Amino acid sequence: MIVFAAEDGEAPTVRVPSVLEKVPFVLKQTISVSNVKSDGMPASDRKAALLIKANSLNLSEEALSNLIAMLGPRYSTNSGQIKLVADRYSTFEQNRDYLLNVMKTLIETASDFPPRP
Repeated sequence: MIVFAAEDGEAPTVRVPSVLEKVPFVLKQTISVSNVKSDGMPASDRKAALLIKANSLNLSEEALSNLIAMLGPRYSTNSGQIKLVADRYSTFEQNRDYLLNVMKTLIETASDFPPRP
C-alpha cells in the first residue's frame, strides 16, 4: 500500500494493485504553466502521470514484449520507461487511481496472451 499526502494535511490511503506492489514507480501531479491563478500561484491540476521502468515489472520475455506492443508510443525504447498520463477525471486522485488500474489491466493482459507460434 502506498500513501500519498493530501493538500489538507491528511494522508489518504491509496490501494495499489498487487501486480505493482513491489515495483518502483513514480506517480506525480503535473501543474501546467497555463494553469496559474491571477496571484501568480499555480492552481491545482488534475493531470496525473505514472512512470515505470519496464524491466522492473519482472515479467516474462513474452509478456514484456506483449506489453511493449500494447503501449506503443507510451514506451520509450531509449530509456526503457513506460509513461502513462491521464486527465479524464476532475481530480488528481481520480486520475491517479485510473492510471493504477490501467497499468494493472495492461500487465494482466500482457501476461495472459497465449505464446506466439
